[in-house]
Amino acid sequence: MVKTYKMFIMKFKSALFIIFFFVSFLLLSCNKYKVDDVTFDVSLDSKSVKFGDTITYKFNGYADNISYYSGEKVSRYPTLLGNRYEFYNRTLAKGNATLEFQSLLQNKGQLNTLTILVSRNFNGKYDSSNILSATWIDITNRLILSDGNSTSFTSTGKIDISDFKDSAVYFAFRYKADTGTIQPKWTINNLNVSFYARGLDSANSITNDTFTVATLNPVWRAVNILNKSQNWSVSTSQLLFNGAAASSQTNEDWVISKDLYLNRVPTDKPTSIVKTYSDAMMTSFSPPPYTNLGKYKPTFVSTNANYVGQNRKVSELQIEISP
Repeated sequence: MVKTYKMFIMKFKSALFIIFFFVSFLLLSCNKYKVDDVTFDVSLDSKSVKFGDTITYKFNGYADNISYYSGEKVSRYPTLLGNRYEFYNRTLAKGNATLEFQSLLQNKGQLNTLTILVSRNFNGKYDSSNILSATWIDITNRLILSDGNSTSFTSTGKIDISDFKDSAVYFAFRYKADTGTIQPKWTINNLNVSFYARGLDSANSITNDTFTVATLNPVWRAVNILNKSQNWSVSTSQLLFNGAAASSQTNEDWVISKDLYLNRVPTDKPTSIVKTYSDAMMTSFSPPPYTNLGKYKPTFVSTNANYVGQNRKVSELQIEISP
């Protein structure tokens, strides 16, 4: 009995030692690979800077990686995106969508041969069966189209299509003309689908960012429904349906966009990467001067990271560029 008790005590002590060893190992490992806190800080001597003057940010502490957002809005999208930290993860936005294009009707014969349509449930298969089985909403009455009485193009103006912004949509131009009467010619150019995203800018004021959702390239695809001898011609400059003589067979032909998400917008990006892990820590940073007057919220995002995790710090400042 005593022998059994001693063996139990020895096994218990051995188990405790093993547990202690592994706990100690885990604690040492966690401490070894622990992500250090970010000690980086940034300051600015003055919140008011004259236009064109150099701005110098003073750095203290340390961070493995530092990125800089100037706080400037979208410029010449899609060539240049916005640099506002408050929109770094914005992919959907509130706002208004518009459609505009120019049209020219020639060889005027039959009336009402062009219809502009929108679908939320077209499945993206560009054949007659799938096109005709989808639900299409007629928005032609929102637009001003060429009446064929002038050789000049007629502009639709900016037409509000915001009621289609919350899901993927397809736009279509449908040409339908019956045999027995001259089938007119239609030309569409300068087409633009735009979205005006509303949000708060760095001065906490409402701002609109303008994004081009679609133009004529490379969005549109022509589909023949009736009379294979006629169809839309699609190029980067225009959509063209040549029309036909009165003796031509009945025509039905569509040109349809790809799926468009009107309120899906690109995220704002850092203006520059100030430091990476392999770079030495600097004591100051001078970015290019602002190109416009106004109030901005320059922001520095600093991180320390390894495969265990990441520590992150966001440092926001206020600055005004004056004349």
